[in-house]
Amino acid sequence: MERVMETVRAVADAMPPEDVETAFALTAADFAAPDPLASPAAVAAERFARAALLIARAEAAPRRVFADRPSAVALRSSLSTSFDAELEAASADRDDAGYAALSAARAALVEWFSMTIIDLRPVVFARLPRHLPAHVVAWRLYGSLDRLDDLAGRNRVRHPGYMPETVEAVAP
Repeated sequence: MERVMETVRAVADAMPPEDVETAFALTAADFAAPDPLASPAAVAAERFARAALLIARAEAAPRRVFADRPSAVALRSSLSTSFDAELEAASADRDDAGYAALSAARAALVEWFSMTIIDLRPVVFARLPRHLPAHVVAWRLYGSLDRLDDLAGRNRVRHPGYMPETVEAVAP
């Protein structure tokens, strides 16, 4: 089983951190609905695979660069929900060691997120007097054009010359 965990970690370490969450969450979902006719060994192997993928997702989180507070909060929520499901499975299987390990990992992750989220900027909604070009909005909000692409992307504009009257932006 250690080899499996080492392999999962190696794959996660080789991937960009933002890709680990999506790829591993989708893979873990494949193991979510256990086959009622599966042997106890197969059920245990699936539970171990889900836990290994969850640990790899959790280990990749600190390597991510979060653009804003809501993205970090969303990932914390997703990981916490996954940890809760695995803790429930460990409890149902009376796996005290697995429960303790998952519980400790979850606690460390929540503590890390709590410290990280404090330093991230929130997302705000700014009301403009009229439709303005993105570069004007970026200059008014930030005093520079460094966040022009982020501003246009957040608001899903077809053309950066025409921003909506209410824009979503990372707080200055």
